[in-house]
Order: sequence, then C-alpha cells, then structure tokens
Amino acid sequence: MEKAPNFAIDPLLKALRLGERVDDRFEILSKPVRRSHSFAFKVADLKDGISKVLLFIPTPVRQDAEALKIVKEQFQLVRILNHTNIARFYEMHADGKFAFIEMEYVPGNTLKTIKSKRSSGKFSEEEVKWIGEQILDALEYSHNQNILHRDLKPANIVLTSERKIKLIDFGISEPIRQALTLVRDTSAITSILHWSPEQVSGKRLSIRSDIYSLGATLYDLLNGNPPFLTGDVYNCILHKAPEPVADVSPQMNDLLLKALAKNPDDRFQTCAEMRRALQTTGFPKLHSTVSRKEPRQRQNKPRKKKKFFSADSLLRPNLRYPLISALLIVLIAVFLSKFNVSRSPKPEPVADSAKTSAPLKPVALDSFQVKMVSALLSQAQEQIQKGHLVLPKDNNALTLLDQALKIDSTNIGLQSLKKALKDRIVEKIRNLQKQGKHNRAADVLTAALRFYPQDSVLLKLKKSPKARQHLLVEILNGCGKKGIAAQLQRYLQMRGFNVISSENYRPHGKIDWNVSQSKCLALAGASDSLKILGNLLGVPVHTARNYHGQTSEATATIILGADFASLKPFNSK
Repeated sequence: MEKAPNFAIDPLLKALRLGERVDDRFEILSKPVRRSHSFAFKVADLKDGISKVLLFIPTPVRQDAEALKIVKEQFQLVRILNHTNIARFYEMHADGKFAFIEMEYVPGNTLKTIKSKRSSGKFSEEEVKWIGEQILDALEYSHNQNILHRDLKPANIVLTSERKIKLIDFGISEPIRQALTLVRDTSAITSILHWSPEQVSGKRLSIRSDIYSLGATLYDLLNGNPPFLTGDVYNCILHKAPEPVADVSPQMNDLLLKALAKNPDDRFQTCAEMRRALQTTGFPKLHSTVSRKEPRQRQNKPRKKKKFFSADSLLRPNLRYPLISALLIVLIAVFLSKFNVSRSPKPEPVADSAKTSAPLKPVALDSFQVKMVSALLSQAQEQIQKGHLVLPKDNNALTLLDQALKIDSTNIGLQSLKKALKDRIVEKIRNLQKQGKHNRAADVLTAALRFYPQDSVLLKLKKSPKARQHLLVEILNGCGKKGIAAQLQRYLQMRGFNVISSENYRPHGKIDWNVSQSKCLALAGASDSLKILGNLLGVPVHTARNYHGQTSEATATIILGADFASLKPFNSK
C-alpha cells in the first residue's frame, strides 16, 4: 500500500507564530497547512486589506538557483489564469528570508476533508456531476491557455462557503516537486494515487493527463478511494484496469473507465467531450423513484429460489459489460449468417462482366438489421466527429462502418460515408506527416489500407518518402553538466536532424545525473539516418523494435553521461 506522503515542516516556518508579520506586510492568521510539497499560511494582507494565502517554497528550492527557476517560470504562466473556478495567483516573493507565492484565500473545505467527515466516505452521483462540470469548465479554460493542472485530486478542490467549486494550487504543485527533485530525493513524499500512467513513468504530459487525474478524482469521490490504493500502486496505474464503481449508473462507469484509459488516445480528448458524456450520466427515472425501503417490505414473503441470472445481477457493472459484449457478438453472427443466406446466388448463372457493370440490388433486411445498420452508422459518424477514424482499436469509425457494410453492402448512405471517411483519413495522414509524426501516420495508413486495399491515393502515400520512418531525436542530460544537451541539440540541428526536445534524464520520473557512459537508443527501421547519427556522435546506436523514449514522439534518444567530452561534437575543437 502506498504510504501517505509526509515530511517535516521547515524550522523557519515552524517558528512563525500567530500575529507575526512576513515582509512587514502579511500578518499570520493560522497555523501552517500542508499543501503537497510545501506549507501554506492564511494571512492578512495589511497593504490590500484582504485575507490571502502564502504558499512557502521549500528552503532547499529557495537556496538552489536552478530549482527556484523552475518554480518562477511556472508561476509566470499560472498568474495569468482568471476564472471563477480557479484560485488566483498574485505575486511571487523570493528576495527576503522566505520565498513564497501570494495567492487568493478561498474560504471553505477541500473535498478530501468533506469526504473524510461523511460516514459513507463518498459523494452521490448527482453531487459528482455538479462538481465535475465546474472542474471541466476550469480545465477547459486553462487548457485553452496551454496550462495544465498536473496535480488534480480531492485535496486541491475546495467547496467554498458560497457553494462553488474552486481549484487551488493550479499548476504549481508539480513544478515545486520537480524543483525539489533537483536538490533531494522526493520519492518518499510523493503521492501518485491520482497521477496518470504517463506522469508516473516520467513522460510528457498533455490535456489527456489532466483528464485522467479528473477521472481518478471523480472515481475517488464516488468510490471512497482512488482507483488504486493497495499493493504496487505504480504498476497498477501502468497496467491494471480499475474496477467499476458499485451503486452508480452504467453511464457513469463508462465515463470513468474511458477517462482512466491507460493509452491517452483512448481517453476523452478534450474537456468539452468529457462534459457532454458527464451530462448524459445518471440512472433512469424509474430507478431513482424506487424506494430504498422496498426490500424490507418483502422480508415476510416466502423466499424465492435465487436465480443465477436475474435482472438485478445483469445491472451489476462486473457482469453487464461482458454479457452485453457477448450478446452483441452472437446477434451479429446470427444475422450475418441470415444475411449471407438471403444473398445466395440465383439459379440462373450470370456472367462476371454483367455482375460488375450492373448496379447492386438493395438487400432485403428485417427490422432488427435495419436498426443495427442505423445504430452503427450513427456511431461511426460520432467517432468521425471525435477524430477517431482508425484508432482506438475496435472503437473507431472504420471498424463500425465495416460492420455496417457487412450487413448491408448496398446501402447508399454507408457507401457515401465510406468515401467521405477515406478523404478524412487521407487528410489526417498528411497532417501527421507535416507535424513530423511519421510513426503515427504510418499506423493510420496501415489500418486504412486494410479497409481500402486498392485505393490509389493511399497506395501513393505509402510509397512517398514522407511515409518512411524519420528520426525524431531527444537529448537527455544524464551527468548534470549544465548546457551540454542544448549544445548538442544545436550541433545536430545544423546537420539536418529533427531534435524535438533536450532535457534532464528522468527514468521513472526522477532525475538521474549519475550516468557514467553516454549512449544512443533508437527504434529499429531508419538504418541510414541512424548510421549517420552514430558516425556524428562517435558511439554505436542500439536499436529495438519495442523501444520507447522519455518523450512519446521520439524515435531516437541520446543519453549524455559523464564521458560526454569523448563524443565527437565535444572533442572536435
């Protein structure tokens, strides 16, 4: 079980007493409160005449220029946020005895505190919908500013005295943790219970990372605990599917499981998309009006023999999903078989040339087949609007359209959608190639060719040079020598290589500056480019088909170790 993060308060902060002043302006009004990797005080701003919160930067960070720079840079981003559901940032002070951030004071209780005071330890589904919509409003606003929260959890969400949801410490907790990592080991004081798989593995975060953390937060409020609490939490987040939450609607469970998908591409891609799904959750009126005391009134009746398959058991999330999937597979198989029988050839032979030239006759469908085709068509159009053309697997427009065409291959609407979908796929492939995402473009192209095997446009794209695998290089500093990653980046860019990032080496999310030997790792395939890269560096390039870099888009990773000076770019002078 993951231990609750804990670390001692800084002695300088512990010495602050009620009524004492900081910078001769802020009067201490409360005892220190733990806020992720730092401590906060409620204060009276004697200059502005209002209550505020001072979030103190840990002393080790304040004393390290590089670590403090990380916090300062993030503060300059988040201070522009101005939204009714986000606590404001005012100023950052780092020149005196303390370093601290001046923030809006939000009267109220965190959702973590409210949850702990309830006997059930949970929130109702209606409450969670009300909370979730306000959080999504705040996240959508910040995402439009290219700012992520990166530490969303019940402890960072406040229900104000005015019955409004406010997010606190927006986007600042994680930079403080990263800054602390530079100066000391923070693994023992880091809580990862609401982190996304890419965050626990140290990969680049995106909008989908915040959406995962929101899903984990809503799951926590409904379930009483986050998705993974016991055992090896790290590996559970990376590999284990969360259990459905009991006593909530099937639609809410669907929403949670989608938000908590391991692959970011399988989650909601935007807050707007997740909000639409949230608004459709909830039990039907019939379920909500049934009295909870009804089972007690039946206790005096003779007990019936319990059936293995009952209506109630089918509503349980752990049985509902596999049973529905199995039922759909059986129904589709039965009606496809019936469809093939109805399409059996007529007794009179017809020449092949006549078959190809004559228009296809409409297929006689029964009412169920008509409904099935209509449903698949509607779902395919919905997936196209979401941008899910060929991915994720088994839940994309291409797969749904293929299923519909197997039932009714002569349907004019399906044929029209097939052509329109192909045009959208071609457009997506070209856009991915322009963005340098050649591996993903190749995946989309391969999936499309299974459905359009003879399409001339797709075949032409497959043969084009842009469809070949390109090197997307990341450079990781593994020895702590400042500036060498940026220096190597300029060197390779001048020689035509696409260097997409240069940063510190962070295996498992923690900086490692103890790499002794420099090395280059790459995805197998781009042999000519790898050979040139290896010759420029003066080190062999190790390739593997299952290689994954620190940055998800990277296809080659250069890790600079203590022997970096022996590499050709550094010893050529």
